Parts: sequence; structure tokens; C-alpha cells
Amino acid sequence: MLSELGRREEALEATEEAVEKHRELAKKNPDAFLPDLAMSLNNLGNALSELGRREEALAATKESLEIRRKLAKKNPDAFLPDLAMSLGAHGSVLHGMERHKEAAESFEEGLRLLVPFLQKAPAAFSRLGTGLLRNYITATQAAGFESDGKLVSAVNEILTEDSHADAASALNALSRMTEAAAKSEEPAAHEVYKVLTTIHDDEDAPAELRTLAERLISVLHGERDREKLIIDLPNELSEAMDKLLSSIPPPS
Repeated sequence: MLSELGRREEALEATEEAVEKHRELAKKNPDAFLPDLAMSLNNLGNALSELGRREEALAATKESLEIRRKLAKKNPDAFLPDLAMSLGAHGSVLHGMERHKEAAESFEEGLRLLVPFLQKAPAAFSRLGTGLLRNYITATQAAGFESDGKLVSAVNEILTEDSHADAASALNALSRMTEAAAKSEEPAAHEVYKVLTTIHDDEDAPAELRTLAERLISVLHGERDREKLIIDLPNELSEAMDKLLSSIPPPS
């Protein structure tokens, strides 16, 4: 994106053009183009906020919010997640204006709307949920009051389970590759060896993950009895992965 290249003014111009285009289209066919207009306004609010033009950003996110409230009222299953997104963008602008209480209220509403969707499809909404949760906690702290502990715990639990599921899937794939390599004629020549070496040498990787990689590398080096290894390896990897997953902290 242009903004990621530091060309924020150009990005703003492109976003403004998108807003005007979708505004004209929405006048002719609101059912088809109001969702696009709301998204463009959301993007415009973000672009203006990055440039420090907070009041204009607030107006853009507010308009996006109003459109999405109407859309969600007609079709909640389709548009409530988008409404939660707009509440997040609106809250971020308010937070940047040091209107922390209002920001916290916006983030909290977005979180509450998103919870049922997180429960049904955590992988699809975890990124939005993580951002809303982080911003909600930050805004409540800045406003000087406690966040809703039950809400925070409920969202954290969903996000943690989802992060564990993703990690388990990746670790299972790694273990299967290691098992296959261990049974080959030249285990250390297998592609998984490079992956494990990279993990082991990465000083920023979690200690438990590096330890697991080290154990798997020793397997591929043939440091253990091969026949016994093939029998014992699945259980050993399962235990190691359980330990690693239990060490993963909740998303922040």
C-alpha cells in the first residue's frame, strides 16, 4: 500500500477518490454500494488520522459507523463484524484525540458485537478481536477505570484457543515431516532439517520451541536407535508439543 511506503499524502488522495466514487455509486444503488462506501470512509479515517488530521478523521469514521449501523440492523449476520471494525477505527481516532473514555466505549461495543463471531469462526475474526481487545484495555487504562474482566477473559480464552490450534497444526506438520525424514536414508538431507536449524538458531524464538527443534535435530543426526526411534517418536513429539503449547501466553 502507498501508506506503507511512506507516501501518506498520495495514499490519502487515492482514498478520497475512492470515497467520492463509492458515494456516487451508492446514491444510484445503495444496496450494492453502501458497504463499499463505509469501507472507504473507514480507510479515509485511518489515512487522515495518520496525518494528524483528527477532526476530519473522526468525521469520516463517524459516517462509516452510521452507515454500518443501518446495514447491520437490516442484516446482522453479514454486517455486524464490519460494524465492529468501524467501532475499532472510530475508537482509535478518539484515543488519538485523548478522548479515552469514549474510545474505550467504542472498543468495548465492538468487542461485544464480535464475540459471537469469534466463537463461531475464531480464525476468521481473531485479528480484529485481538486489536479490539488490546485497544480496549489500553483505552480503559488511559481513562482511569477498570475494563470489564468477564469480557476480557471471554475474548482472551477464545483467542488463546485459536492461537493454540494454529500452533498445534504447524507443530503437527513439523513432527510428521521429521518422522518421514527419520525413516529416510539421509535424514539430515531432508528439507525439514533446514527448517529445524533455522528455528534452533533464531534467538528470538520461544525457548521451548528451540528446545523442541534441538531434539528433532538430534533425531535427524541419527543420535538414537532408529528402530526404537520410529516407535517412540510420535509419543515423544506429542508430549513436547503439549509442553510447548501450554507455554504460549494469551494474545496481547
